[in-house]
Amino acid sequence: MDGRDESTADYTKKLSEELRLRKYSGQTGKAYLSIVNAFIRSGLQPRGFLLGQLDKSRSSMRSFYFSLKFFYENVLKQNFDEEIPLAKNKGKLPIVLSKEEVMRMIDTTLNIKHRLVLSFLYYSGIRLNELINIKWEDIDFDRGIIHLKTAKLRNLLNIST
Repeated sequence: MDGRDESTADYTKKLSEELRLRKYSGQTGKAYLSIVNAFIRSGLQPRGFLLGQLDKSRSSMRSFYFSLKFFYENVLKQNFDEEIPLAKNKGKLPIVLSKEEVMRMIDTTLNIKHRLVLSFLYYSGIRLNELINIKWEDIDFDRGIIHLKTAKLRNLLNIST
């Protein structure tokens, strides 16, 4: 890569440290480590490695590209000059259920815990991952708010209707 005589384990350790220092999620860290390890084992240059991934999805190609870019810039401390046109997602609109469909889904769910989860997701508008991480003390019933400590874009959600 850059002429240094470092092992894959050394690079993996440095990459892992950099990802943690920058507070990347565990899933992103796993993905980057896997991709960079495959890249190092391949012995190819970045462009050749990326060209070998053309059968992958748009999203996967972007992950491969940004993994290598992060590795070069933050671990190897080298410029990543590879300019590969990255296809953007098509921007499909999500399928939105009608209010009646949602109510039917909630009403036909027999397990009370599952019903609670579905109702909570629907009425609060939070993501499943945000709901999974909510603790009882995060809910302020008097003020009608939920404090989301792991939210992506927002930290406080008003649940009053």
